[in-house]
Amino acid sequence: MAEGLKIAAQVRQGCRAALSRAITLCESTRPDHVREAALLLQCLREQTPASFHSRSLRVGFTGPPGVGKSTLIDRVGTYLTDS
Repeated sequence: MAEGLKIAAQVRQGCRAALSRAITLCESTRPDHVREAALLLQCLREQTPASFHSRSLRVGFTGPPGVGKSTLIDRVGTYLTDS
């Protein structure tokens, strides 16, 4: 089984470690990772109900090193999961 498909199945089962691997795979610039990440995302999107697509939101955080991006992401994530 392709790595992207394997990780997608694990993410769907709620495996937090697989989610971490998925994020790392999607951030990688290695050509083999780029292909697997595309497969992973395609698989997850195909398995997501269409009604969810219109309600999803993607947010990006950018900035130079040391300005608190990770801290902000952690706090936003904590806020969203607590509410």
